[in-house]
Amino acid sequence: MTDILPLCGGMPPAISASGLCAGYGKTYILKELCLTVEAGSFTGLCGSNGAGACF
Repeated sequence: MTDILPLCGGMPPAISASGLCAGYGKTYILKELCLTVEAGSFTGLCGSNGAGACF
């Protein structure tokens, strides 16, 4: 695992993940996702059908 480094604001990220995979059966929903969300920011992730999640 790598060290979590502060982003531009000087604070460590609120969320930091890499290599995430998710799915069901042989169908991948996420494959090798890398995501970093700064503290105090708002980030959304939407799929092709409009369903999603907010962080």
